[in-house]
Amino acid sequence: MKYDFTSIMDRHGKDATAIDGLGSMPGFTPDLPKEGYDAIPMWVADMNFPTVPTIPEAIIERAKSTAYGYFQPTDEYFDSIIKWHETRNDVKGLTKECIGYENGVLAVLSLH
Repeated sequence: MKYDFTSIMDRHGKDATAIDGLGSMPGFTPDLPKEGYDAIPMWVADMNFPTVPTIPEAIIERAKSTAYGYFQPTDEYFDSIIKWHETRNDVKGLTKECIGYENGVLAVLSLH
């Protein structure tokens, strides 16, 4: 899939901590840049480019459901993960038994 990762998205005023939060949370956000310098947000979780259109489309489609909550992963769920790893990472022989699933952070943390 080709996608434009070069267009610049203006994130000012859109709840982006790496942009609007600079200098506002000592110890968490970087200081404001010195006079004459631009802020270059390079945090791992930042996306300063629009996501591919299929992602918001899938989120919107799922949000149309009136039932939210936990689910039991299906074979399709595991097959998608296995296929992704085969295609993206050239992983062979991955099975659904090798894939962990948890419904929340606390459940995962209690396993370790």
